[in-house]
Amino acid sequence: VFQLYLFHLKNFSIEIAISDTQKTKHRLIFSTHLKDFNLNYFSALIPLGEFPIGVWVNFSVDVLGFVTHCFKGMTFKSIDSVMVSADCKIRRIFTMRGKIKAPELESTEGNINNEIERLRYMSHS
Repeated sequence: VFQLYLFHLKNFSIEIAISDTQKTKHRLIFSTHLKDFNLNYFSALIPLGEFPIGVWVNFSVDVLGFVTHCFKGMTFKSIDSVMVSADCKIRRIFTMRGKIKAPELESTEGNINNEIERLRYMSHS
């Protein structure tokens, strides 16, 4: 969970570097500049779209869910690094044992945007 206060959306991105049990490095990159979901063996580029500015936001990432969805057959081992690129304030970055319950969204099979929305949850503090 990232507790962030964004001043504007210019150049906002979060990169999470992860390793699998085979010692292969992968990256999850979330950005407001991306228009389309892009996936290759080593990285997943995930568009954020609209993001609240001027308020504190809890941005929660289900890392295991994204790894399972984006890197088929990979066995998640660890988060190696986190990089936040933004004009923002960071209150806290922390992990949780359980999942944060996301609001129910209508599911459409094969629609990657709905899958991303289900995995990503933002709430105002």
